[in-house]
Amino acid sequence: MGNKLFPSANGSRGASVALWYQPWCFGGQSWELRTGESHYRRSQTAFSTMPEGEKMFHNVLTFLVLMLILPPVAADQDPPPTRKPTVDLTGDIKDESLQSAAPANGVIVSHKSWEKLAQAWGIKGAPKVDFTQEILIVGTWKGSTFDITPMIKDGDLTVSSFGTKDLREGFRWKVRSIPRAGIKTVQGRPLPTE
Repeated sequence: MGNKLFPSANGSRGASVALWYQPWCFGGQSWELRTGESHYRRSQTAFSTMPEGEKMFHNVLTFLVLMLILPPVAADQDPPPTRKPTVDLTGDIKDESLQSAAPANGVIVSHKSWEKLAQAWGIKGAPKVDFTQEILIVGTWKGSTFDITPMIKDGDLTVSSFGTKDLREGFRWKVRSIPRAGIKTVQGRPLPTE
């Protein structure tokens, strides 16, 4: 609680004004005004009478308190948290005839198919994949850089590739793992077994 003295216009001690002020009162402000001739006490609860700077202080303080008390609420449209893929490989091959080794539907669902592609493209130390939990998506591109994006809607997986249009010798490739859960079809066709 602050205590400030404000002398009167004639400078007399008896007419001095003392102001006690409580800035931490959340309901508004309480202050007491005293003069040598009168005593006036007022409890002001109307937030609108606060100085602008104090209003902002109270607003910020109230917001911070609510942020600490209230649990976070996620909106329905927020995407689920992404998980870092266990397999995320990329490479460059000069022999364009090897591009046809990529699966036509853009997915690999078995160890046999993965080993076959790794051998064709010369992928050394190809990581092991638990195909009961994950599948691999595969993409190729003739530009210098590109990326692959899986999209799942109503259990149907579509793999899209997009990149630069600066054609170069050979082709670039990417292989990435994604969770298998929830995927029933690939581009409208049943998920392959091999």
